[in-house]
Amino acid sequence: MIIDKNLLLSDAQAFAATAVSTNSVDLGAANLEVGTGEEIGIGMAVGVTAFASGTYVLEALSDDVNTLASPTVLATRTILAAALTAGSLHFLEIPIGTPIERYIGARLTLGGTTPTITADLFVTSRRMFSKIAKSYPKNYAT
Repeated sequence: MIIDKNLLLSDAQAFAATAVSTNSVDLGAANLEVGTGEEIGIGMAVGVTAFASGTYVLEALSDDVNTLASPTVLATRTILAAALTAGSLHFLEIPIGTPIERYIGARLTLGGTTPTITADLFVTSRRMFSKIAKSYPKNYAT
């Protein structure tokens, strides 16, 4: 998995309540169509296991301001808290052809009582989003 710092929405962001990502990605222009050429979406890598039961909701957002003050929801994915274990990866695909505003970001809605989670959120393509890379031993002598 390749993560570009310019596409990072949340860097080990600790969520204790519903919140938007600490960063947004400036696409440089409004009214672009997502996925023209390749599907993209929001990747989430869980750093600290979700605390609480119930469901969490990950949303892809777009807005004409970088603070995502009054965003448009592009896509939504509901995830069971039990699936949000440390090291787990989750992908929210934004449908191809979805019109978006200048900035893209994410919102995580937490479920259950006193929920918390720490996660990295980033914009990525479906093809580049995969499980954590596995290292293999060298097959040559040094």
